[in-house]
Amino acid sequence: MDMKVYVEGKSKTELLRELGGSEPGSTVFELQKAGITVRCTEDLEARMNKLGETVSDVGATLSEAVAALTNEIKGATLLVRGQIHELDATIQDANAQNEALQKKLLFLNVILTIATVVAALATATEAWKAFHVP
Repeated sequence: MDMKVYVEGKSKTELLRELGGSEPGSTVFELQKAGITVRCTEDLEARMNKLGETVSDVGATLSEAVAALTNEIKGATLLVRGQIHELDATIQDANAQNEALQKKLLFLNVILTIATVVAALATATEAWKAFHVP
C-alpha cells in the first residue's frame, strides 16, 4: 500500500480530521502527524518570507524618508549658513559705521571743549575789564 495517500495533497485541517480516526501509534497515525508538522512548517516559512518582504519594504521606505530628511536638513543648513554670513557682514558694516561715528563725535567734543574754553576766556576777559575800569 502506498503511504503517500494518507498525507499527499491534504491540508492541515483534513489531516487533523483523519488523525482523529487513526489508531495512535500506527504508521498511518505517525504519517498524518508528520504531515501536519510539514504543513505547519510550510505555513510558517511562507509567513516568514512574507514578513521578510514586508520588513524589506519598510526598510526601503525608511531609507527613502531618511534620505529625504537628510537632503532637507542639508538645504536648511546651507540656508542658515548663508543667513549667518549675511548677518556677520551686516554686523561688520555696522561696527565700521560705529567706529566712524565715534571718531566724528570725538572730533566734535574736542571742538566744543575748545569753544567752551575760548568762551570762558572771553567771559573772564570781559569780566576783568568790567571790574578794572581805568
